[in-house]
Amino acid sequence: MEEKLTHQKPQKFVIIDDDDITIFLTTRILKQYNSDFEIIAFKDGKQAVQDFIFNGFEKNWIVLLDINMPIYNGWDFLNEIEKHHIKLNIFMFSSSIDARDQEKSKAYPYVLDYVSKPLTSLKIEKILSQI
Repeated sequence: MEEKLTHQKPQKFVIIDDDDITIFLTTRILKQYNSDFEIIAFKDGKQAVQDFIFNGFEKNWIVLLDINMPIYNGWDFLNEIEKHHIKLNIFMFSSSIDARDQEKSKAYPYVLDYVSKPLTSLKIEKILSQI
């Protein structure tokens, strides 16, 4: 059995991905890892930015951000949150193996790492260790 990392309070994960199956599977693995995790999902980056602006956000939220989405892709999302000075713990969460995407993500100060899909318990541990 894998050992879970312990935290003072439940972590809140924000999944920004246009794929329903990815959202479902990511939510499921997060809840299996720790049923106390709070999880919200957005189908595009524009909707997420608007929600953060109008409803607020907390700096300790963990964002799993897909790159390729309609309306606002991951890069559009990152540009918008920089404009609005929204500081979050962002992990690029993509099936892209393009090294250019990984390099480009390093140019954004709020991107902590690049995590390939699908999410696993080991990847969750790595994410949590970087917060």
